[in-house]
Order: sequence, then structure tokens, then C-alpha cells
Amino acid sequence: MHNCFFVRTGGKYLRINYSDVVCIEGCKNYVRIVTDKKSHLVLATMKRMELLLPPTHFVRIHKSYIIPIERLTEFNAEVAYLGTKFFPVGKQYKGFLESAVHLITVEDIQETVAQPHLVPSKMMVGFGARVA
Repeated sequence: MHNCFFVRTGGKYLRINYSDVVCIEGCKNYVRIVTDKKSHLVLATMKRMELLLPPTHFVRIHKSYIIPIERLTEFNAEVAYLGTKFFPVGKQYKGFLESAVHLITVEDIQETVAQPHLVPSKMMVGFGARVA
């Protein structure tokens, strides 16, 4: 599987590694691809970038922002944090963000405790059950 993509900028094709992307920002008919070292203005729409980038690596969180899932450190209904940087989460994109990450909720934990056959006995320690 690929871990990079190429964009045309300045008359040449430039390689951008997925891991180098900080965010992709919409600017009308262009997108600004921000990396650790530089930003690149590319003639493409956010919709097109959203379709071309792998959903296992990137998620659209706002009409103007696509972020790499790997850099996501924290989020709530309004803001996504990538380390010290933060980006708004649009109301219509909140569900996409939640679907893109592996969420473990209180309900999941309670359901697992209520159904001990789902958890190996060694993992039951700490859930209030005795290990035989």
C-alpha cells in the first residue's frame, strides 16, 4: 500500500508522505497542503482531495479542513487537536470523525462486563471478577 501521494505544483510533481501532512485546508478551488516543513498550494477542491486520499489515513472534519488521523491526539464536538494545533469540527462532519477513529465508550465497557463470555478470564481482573 502507498504511504505517499504526488501533487503538481510549480510545474513538477512533488512527493508528499502521509506522515508529513499536518492538515489540508480548502481555499476556494485550491487546497493548501500543510506539511511539517512547508505548505503547498494545489489546484484541487476539498471534495476531490477527500475522494482521492485514503479514508484510513485522512478524515474531513470541516468544510475547510482534512486532517491525518495518525496525528489526532484529542477531539470533542467542536475542536480536533493535533498536538498543540487545533482545528474546528463542523457539525455535519462530527460523525465522520467519530467513525474514523476507534472509540471505546463507557457503554462498551459496561456491555463487556455484563457479558463476561466476551472477555478472556485473564482480562477480567480489574473488572471486579475473581480469576480461577
